[in-house]
Amino acid sequence: MPVIAPNIAAQVIAAGPKPGGPTLVQLATAVGAGVSAWVAANGVVLAGVSSGLVGAGAVTGKYVVVPNPLPVSAAMAAAGVVGVTAPTIAVAVGVGVGTALNIDATYVGACGGVSVGTDQVVTVYADVPTLTAALATAMASVGMVGPTVPQMAAALAAGIAGLVMTGTGTGVVSSAAAGPVPAVSASTSRLV
Repeated sequence: MPVIAPNIAAQVIAAGPKPGGPTLVQLATAVGAGVSAWVAANGVVLAGVSSGLVGAGAVTGKYVVVPNPLPVSAAMAAAGVVGVTAPTIAVAVGVGVGTALNIDATYVGACGGVSVGTDQVVTVYADVPTLTAALATAMASVGMVGPTVPQMAAALAAGIAGLVMTGTGTGVVSSAAAGPVPAVSASTSRLV
């Protein structure tokens, strides 16, 4: 199932303070749109190890990440985004995005040495500049404007990327034909 904006927004709102208010809805909508656009633009690269029967195959699997506000909180503090609401924003975004990815995120890729078998992946790259641009665009689209919006977009992007870098996945390799001998090979995948 693809990572879609409304599901991310709903999880950010659910992880946010109660009552959240219209600003939380704006932020959640922007984060949802930004993260889903980032994933669609291949902003996350996964590398793995496949084992099974020799050949070449397509990789599919389930991606998981621990919902954690700490990477977002640290990135916000490092970017100078501090204040009374900073901790609640970090919790809402870190836990919300992590939960949404656990619900929706899958990965696809290829393996050149295994045709049928299992696959284990880790995140090896999360493109922060692309996510920053996607978040800034999404924030503007929901009416979040002002001199600190680029700072907030950059801080959230670094935090979300840090969160995603802790992600892993388990999947399968499949192909129409399988070779007769066991094999182990590297796989390359992306989130969908």
